[in-house]
Amino acid sequence: MKKFSGFTLLEVMVSLTIFALVTLANTQFTQVQLMSQSLLKQTALGEIAAVNAMERARYRTLMRFSSRYETEEVIAGLPLKVITQISETDVNHYLTVNIDVFRSQHGGQSGPLLYQLRGARYAKAAR
Repeated sequence: MKKFSGFTLLEVMVSLTIFALVTLANTQFTQVQLMSQSLLKQTALGEIAAVNAMERARYRTLMRFSSRYETEEVIAGLPLKVITQISETDVNHYLTVNIDVFRSQHGGQSGPLLYQLRGARYAKAAR
């Protein structure tokens, strides 16, 4: 009787199935990692825009402004819409600053919220 060396069709099919499952799992893991990285980048850019807006708000409080205003910025290629609300509080004559950073979409519409900064307080400038 002749002895054959090599793999049977069943062994080849099982090994190909295992290889396909491992490749699929690796592809999905990589896709989740890329989406996660993109979201972290957008959040970090939103935080940078909020800090920039806070500096502008600090200047406006020194200049005795109390208002709501919107700015559009592009940071690292990401279009952002920053809404800043400066309001006067009755407690110790402070101004409270609230900032929302959205991803800007076509037509000036606000996209998803990326970052919020709430309740920064500054002493109101003497009049």
